[in-house]
Order: sequence, then structure tokens, then C-alpha cells
Amino acid sequence: VLALKLFKPPRPLITGTPVILSVNSIPRTSVTVISAEKGREPLELGETPIREKEGVFVGDTVRLYSKPLHIDFEKTIEFGQPNEQIKIEKEFKQGNVVITAVPETPGLSLWQGETKLGALGTHVLAYEGKQRFKVKGIEFGREVDITVDVVGGQRQRLVLDLGSGKLSPAQ
Repeated sequence: VLALKLFKPPRPLITGTPVILSVNSIPRTSVTVISAEKGREPLELGETPIREKEGVFVGDTVRLYSKPLHIDFEKTIEFGQPNEQIKIEKEFKQGNVVITAVPETPGLSLWQGETKLGALGTHVLAYEGKQRFKVKGIEFGREVDITVDVVGGQRQRLVLDLGSGKLSPAQ
């Protein structure tokens, strides 16, 4: 019994090339480093701006995210010399999305998370990247989950086929 209490499992051996990370984003995001090596816990760095943090290695993935703004972005550190300064700068731009449905169904609304954005067909601003939305309606009787790859600085008009749940560019 005493031997079990004294035994500590070995710490994972870190074999990668260490780098020094700085991150800045507009708007501010939280930053987590996801290890490329099994057994190493994610490293929470806090909110941007992040300046010269150690404990990051070539092959790790840096995740910038903001739950309230529906931002989620990942960048893998592909190259680097020992203790090289790696800087990630990211400005998340907004895009304009308009989603309509076929067949036309009155009373449908567009949601993101728990937030109602408006009636289907309303112009919605969303940050670039993959954004998840729901189409809901009391008389519709169900929800349809859709994912839109929002392009910053552009207006996208999309049509949701309520029968198949497929999204396509408007004609």
C-alpha cells in the first residue's frame, strides 16, 4: 500500500522544438494552445494580447475563440527554430448573411446559440469562419441546423431547402 502512495506517474517527455508565442486579435479572443503530443494538457494563455509566452512547441495548434462572438479559429505552428519568436495576428472581419427558405414558410426565425437574430430573410452580421445557425418556427414544428462558412467583408445570399436541410447559393 505504501508503494502505491509513493509512486508518481512519469511526466510526459516533451520532444518538440520550443518557440515563444505572441498573439493579438481584433476583436479580443481567448487563446489556448493544443499540444501536438499526447499526454500534454492544453495550455490556457488568457485573452489577447498575449506577449512572449513559453511552453509552446512546433506542431502545436493555437486556438483563438470567443463564445459570445461565435469566433473559433485554429492555426498550427508548422515551422520554427528553438526559442524563435512566433507571432500570430488575426483580425476577424464580419460578413453579411441573408438566408431564405424554400418552400416559403411564414414565421421562421434564424438563431445563433440562444440568441434570436431575426426573421428568416433578415440581413445578419457574423464573424468570418464556420458559423452555426438554427432555423426555428412554431408552426414549422422542428429546428434545422445549418453551418455557413461566412466570408468577411462579403454579402452572402443563401437558400435553405426545408425538405432536405441543404443550403445553396441564391440564384
